Amino acid sequence: MSEKRNSAIFSEIYGESFKTMHRLLNELENGSLNAKEIRDIVYRNIQDPIMAEEFIKKIKDWDIVYRDNESGLFSSEVSMLPDLPLTNIEKRWMKAIFNDPKMSIFGLTDSGLEDVEPLYQQDTFVYYDMNGDGDNFGDKTYRQALQNVMYGIEFALPIKVTYTTRGGKSITVMCMPRDIEFSQKDNKLRVLASSVKEKETDTVQEVIINVDSIASCEVYKGKANIEYNIEPDLCNLIIRIKDERNALERITLSFSGFEKQVDMIGDNLYEMQVVYNKNDELEMLIRILSFGPLVEILKPSELRQMIKERIEKQIDKT
Repeated sequence: MSEKRNSAIFSEIYGESFKTMHRLLNELENGSLNAKEIRDIVYRNIQDPIMAEEFIKKIKDWDIVYRDNESGLFSSEVSMLPDLPLTNIEKRWMKAIFNDPKMSIFGLTDSGLEDVEPLYQQDTFVYYDMNGDGDNFGDKTYRQALQNVMYGIEFALPIKVTYTTRGGKSITVMCMPRDIEFSQKDNKLRVLASSVKEKETDTVQEVIINVDSIASCEVYKGKANIEYNIEPDLCNLIIRIKDERNALERITLSFSGFEKQVDMIGDNLYEMQVVYNKNDELEMLIRILSFGPLVEILKPSELRQMIKERIEKQIDKT
């Protein structure tokens, strides 16, 4: 190896060679490796075969990896592997992420990045398909309610929530929070939960609550014989998409918050499978109707029938 190349192999801690050694030491923390395993790791991480061979030859000269003469196995001399320091670009990216008003709700701050210039500002991106009436993430009641929901999720405790429905009705419910979802399109957070069965006459059902509709939320820490169903009622939607007027891209964006799979079945013809919560059935119906004749529901038959009935009612009114 030339003197120039030898001195440059570790000149950049974020380059291939340093990252390869870091991954090699990670593997060695779990136990010794033979020569073939060492070679496999090196070749997976260094693209240039010449550099890879030079790396392997130099391993025996470094004091951080040694080879046992009897077994031929390699072991690490490093007792604790240090983390890589952040690059300036990584710090700037993190600063930009922390500037999102949603981050502070989850107890995340930009501590240690006060003097770092963000990689971008919040108004750098324009969201054409985002509703303008998103959540007020800075509201004190909103933040307190969300903190209590997260506490309930973390410690598997039920919460007592009073919230306002779309019709303006105030409802109080005891429920077991399961998850928190964010809708990029609506710019809103919502709580997924199961109602709890406190009495024999109570029924257990899925509960979905928009966080901005919560008037009060308390964590229930008392002792009670509470039954609940934490499993969501999931359904599979299969639709056929005719990719005209950029329909495929618009539909996948509309369903970006759902688990889905898209398969091409012909020229400009696609099938998309979407997993959704049973309680979201009305929302699914409205989204599908917005794409008109470019989308056809194949399954479930119940949702297909609902679409058919809506279309027939619209025809009768004309």
